[in-house]
Amino acid sequence: MRTKEIKEFLPLAILSIIGLVSVLQVLLTDYTFNYRQYIGLSLLMVCGIFFFTDRRLYRYFFGITLILGTLNLIAFSTYIFAFYFIFFPIQILPFIFLVVYLIKYRERISDLYFRSIQKSEEEEQEYYDRKLKRFKEKFSELSDPEIEDKLNQELVPEAKQALIELIENRNQKTHHNNI
Repeated sequence: MRTKEIKEFLPLAILSIIGLVSVLQVLLTDYTFNYRQYIGLSLLMVCGIFFFTDRRLYRYFFGITLILGTLNLIAFSTYIFAFYFIFFPIQILPFIFLVVYLIKYRERISDLYFRSIQKSEEEEQEYYDRKLKRFKEKFSELSDPEIEDKLNQELVPEAKQALIELIENRNQKTHHNNI
C-alpha cells in the first residue's frame, strides 16, 4: 500500500483493532456484547471489504458508520465513552474519527452536498451543451421519419432540442443544395 492508502486505511484499522481487542475481551472474560457491538463490528467488516473492492463506496459507507457510532446507535468496543449534547449521547471515539474523516474529505463532502446549489449559470450552460451534443451524436443516424416519431415522444428538453436542430440542419443542407 502507498502512503496515501495507508493514511486512508488507518482510521478503519484502529477501529478494527479496538474491535478485535473487545472480541478477545468477550471471549476471555464474562463481558458480553449487545446488538450495538455486533452491528458496529459487522459494519466495520463491510467497510474493510469495501476498502479493498470499491474505494468510493468505502468512503460513503465508512462515513455513515462513523455517524451511527457517534450517535451511539452502534459501538465498536465493550467500553462506551460518551457525553451528552443536549439530550443525545455522543460517543467520543467515533466522534474523533468522524472529525478526522470530515477534515480529510471536506472537499468531496462539500462538492457532494453543495454542487447543485453552487452551480453557476455558466456551468449549467456547459452541462446543457454537453447533454445536447451527446443527444445529437446519438440521434444523428436516424432518418427524418424516425426523428419525427421521436419528437412525438416524451423526451427531456435536451433530447428534443437536439432532434429539432438535426432537422433544421438537414433542411438547411437540402435547401442549400437545391440553390
